Order: sequence, then structure tokens, then C-alpha cells
Amino acid sequence: MGSRCDEPGEQPEEVADHYRFECGEVEIDVFRVDGIGDKNEGAVDTALILHGKADQKTSMAGLGRRFARAGVQAVLVDLRGHGAS
Repeated sequence: MGSRCDEPGEQPEEVADHYRFECGEVEIDVFRVDGIGDKNEGAVDTALILHGKADQKTSMAGLGRRFARAGVQAVLVDLRGHGAS
């Protein structure tokens, strides 16, 4: 089960929640951004946003904001061995 993080750091201001999931030695760090705009009919409720090789979730914050403005919750993940994971 994940735990909520209240650690300061490179967290964009629009991040609603910051979680860390642990399983053994593996830790995965996650931001959640709430949808704030009007969602189009038929749009998904949540978008899972993964970064590329040698990157981290904070670089994907702009994409998370775009989904949020479209009314879609965005979940940004630091994959294992990247960023805070």
C-alpha cells in the first residue's frame, strides 16, 4: 500500500497528492494532479503519464497540466531507478 509524502522538493504547485509505494527494496514515487477543466464526453477519467529513458516525472509536469486543464486526472510516475524512485 502507498503512503502519502509531505516532503518538500521538486513538486509542481498543481500536485494534489504525492505518494511513495514500497515493496521490498523497490520504491516508486508518484504525483497525482486533479482534473480542473470540463472533461469532454467520452474522455478517460485518469491518464497515467510515464517518462522516457534517463528522465523523471517532474519533466512531465507540463503534460500533466494539459490533461488537468482538460478535466482529466493525471498520475505521474518516477519509474524504478529514476527521479525519487
